[in-house]
Amino acid sequence: MKAFEARFRSELEDHGIKCERLSEEEIWRLAKQRAIDRFTQAMSGFVGRCRKQWIHPDQLAQKIATHHPISAIERWFLNVACRIYKAYLDRLAATNRNDFDGLMQRAVSCIANGQTNFARAGSEAIDLKALRYIFIDEYQDFSESFYRIVQAIRQINPRAELFCVGDDWQAINRFAGSDLRFFRNFEMYFEPFSKLYISTNYRSTSAIVEVGNQLMHGRGQAAVADTDRQGQVLIADREKFNPTVLEEQRFTRAALTPMLLRLASRALREGKNVLLLNRRKDLFVPDGGRKSIDQYLGIVKNFLPQASRDRIDISTAHGSKGRQADVVIVLDAYERSYPLIHPDWVFSRILGESMEEIEEENRSLFYVALTRAREELIMVTESTRASPFLREILARTQISDVDWINYPPLPSNTRWLVVKVNGSCEVNEQLKAEGHRFRGNTRSWDKGFLKDGFSIALLQNTLWARQASGEQQSRLECCIHDDDDTPVAKYAVVAGQWSCVFDKLIDSGEPKQVT
Repeated sequence: MKAFEARFRSELEDHGIKCERLSEEEIWRLAKQRAIDRFTQAMSGFVGRCRKQWIHPDQLAQKIATHHPISAIERWFLNVACRIYKAYLDRLAATNRNDFDGLMQRAVSCIANGQTNFARAGSEAIDLKALRYIFIDEYQDFSESFYRIVQAIRQINPRAELFCVGDDWQAINRFAGSDLRFFRNFEMYFEPFSKLYISTNYRSTSAIVEVGNQLMHGRGQAAVADTDRQGQVLIADREKFNPTVLEEQRFTRAALTPMLLRLASRALREGKNVLLLNRRKDLFVPDGGRKSIDQYLGIVKNFLPQASRDRIDISTAHGSKGRQADVVIVLDAYERSYPLIHPDWVFSRILGESMEEIEEENRSLFYVALTRAREELIMVTESTRASPFLREILARTQISDVDWINYPPLPSNTRWLVVKVNGSCEVNEQLKAEGHRFRGNTRSWDKGFLKDGFSIALLQNTLWARQASGEQQSRLECCIHDDDDTPVAKYAVVAGQWSCVFDKLIDSGEPKQVT
């Protein structure tokens, strides 16, 4: 360990990073804010799940007594949680306040005690005994609290019948108390019953419906598209994307934003609306740090024409439930996004949480994201770390990669030129030192320059040009392209001497030809 520390310190100091050992108090001062935030979030979620499952602190204590924790941290957390949970309920009682779960429990108690007349402010009173039908939408989100309310109503009104509509493939709200046991075992809770399948998808084209079916393969009846239109599903692999030199300079060599602008701008030009979906509420922008998805959308819109900005939006996958768009771009079809396994899940094992259930809910969330698309679905990923759900789909069906020829770079508002240098001369180090990037497809060293203030004299005074002038055998070609990749000038550099082949940048108009 000491050898590792010494080596690590040496490497850091070699890169100009000063190393100073901190005391335990200093380390805690720097880390405690984040540690407290994480603990608060984990504890708040745990207490909320206890409330949603109608677990009393005494019942929780009994569960803890017979539970087998997998670590000392889990044991410690549960013991603290039991005390905090009791203190939380005592505080609510002492201040005569309640939370949403408490209001649900109170409603059940009122109905069970014979209170059947209810009224909203400004509305007519309703007698639950007069109900004939109870309609339940989004039944896959049914919870213990909803079940108890329905049961309380049926006890005072046995003739009330249920009509439930739901889709277990879209069950994504376990964090809010949803429990699929009510969906999967409907007959155990409500009898007599009949079940009908609504398998027609009226939103998406057939290619999108098929991808969704392959994701949920073996988990129920397949969906059927209501249209004969094929639509399009594509994969945008960041490892296969080759940004232009101008895109690299404008976006700090970050692939996502130029990829996204190419994909979105084409759809917007065609008059379609675009929805960007991200698993988390924020993402990392290399030249701007961590941004919320709304902040990132603002960055993207700044590069788009004003007239089309209202037709592109962004959302988390959870927030997209119930939404749709002509084109949906999933920004993060990666292994650590789908599924996203938070390490704090182990604290909820005592409440019935399991890795299998978490993965299935993540699968459903991915399904929701994919099926928001009406006409076109594009999944951004990297082949070496693609989501296992995406890999499953690809094992069952073929999906084409984006052909970037059909998605050209977005024109810049500022005029740029790209200088491309190639040929036989040892000036690679000088080109690299001045910011040129080697492009394998053209075998050239490229760099972008603003058109304003650009001149051939500027190039002739560079490191690489001065190096070439000292080599009698050097033969270089210097091509200049506009920002739409149109050649506008070409110079031959032989033994340091510059000869113009043509130059459309010269004010005289016609290209100047030399032999």
